[in-house]
Amino acid sequence: MDLSGKGVFLTGGARGLGRGMTEALLSKGAKFGAVDICINNAGIIDERVWEKMFAVNTVAQIRGSQLALDHMRRDRGGRGGLIINTVSVS
Repeated sequence: MDLSGKGVFLTGGARGLGRGMTEALLSKGAKFGAVDICINNAGIIDERVWEKMFAVNTVAQIRGSQLALDHMRRDRGGRGGLIINTVSVS
């Protein structure tokens, strides 16, 4: 897959699965800047902190997607892009 020149917005990219995605995307030529691809990759689970889990696993996905869509519409002339949502259990 050639991602040369594609801008990526990736949440949760500092460690674990997200870090692996970051490294793979960079190796394929992806860059930071104009948004072409949005990967929402952040998640936690713990019954004692349900609100926090919901905020990370659901609300953050929606907010991240809305932000990415705004940039995709602006930066790509309304042509859209790609949004990938993942969550994890830790």
